[in-house]
Amino acid sequence: MTEGVNPYQPVMTPENSVVADVDGDVHFAASQSQLRFAESQYLLRQHSFRLFFGSLAMIACSMIAIALILWRFPNPFSFVAALIGTMVVSSGLYLAMVHKAKMKIREQLRTHGLVQDYQCTIRLDPDQVVLTSPLGVYAWRNAKVKVYRTRKGVLLCPEPFLFVFVPKTSNFIDASYNEFRKRLFNR
Repeated sequence: MTEGVNPYQPVMTPENSVVADVDGDVHFAASQSQLRFAESQYLLRQHSFRLFFGSLAMIACSMIAIALILWRFPNPFSFVAALIGTMVVSSGLYLAMVHKAKMKIREQLRTHGLVQDYQCTIRLDPDQVVLTSPLGVYAWRNAKVKVYRTRKGVLLCPEPFLFVFVPKTSNFIDASYNEFRKRLFNR
């Protein structure tokens, strides 16, 4: 019997794993829940205007729909049905607003080797941030990398639809998480 395999995730082989002696400031591997948390934080920070105005529009439309239904059918059952219906429609529209961005993000993460449980390394050079992942070495100039602090770690955004999430629980080589974070913000 075969085990379930995710067809979108590259197969882990010895040549795909980062060797422990790779020079860097932090070795890390993000779990599936950490990646989903980072994805939601990325979407909130990079698409905040779209989400804000979309949410306002959905709230206004929901209020109008509930008012019209109550005006036409003034009973408690209609109110509950209208409330549940508008919540379901609003949730679907909210997910639709970010669906395309999520697909682009996940594709970029796979392309750069930033998938669940893959060992990666970040090195902070004076003028660039260098990521060593199982699929290669990537470098971005410091000025191009946006850095955000979250409650579970640090989110680096070097390119559109790409983020690197360094969890607080990572293996920091010469410093603690707080010192690493300060170095990121003081670049």
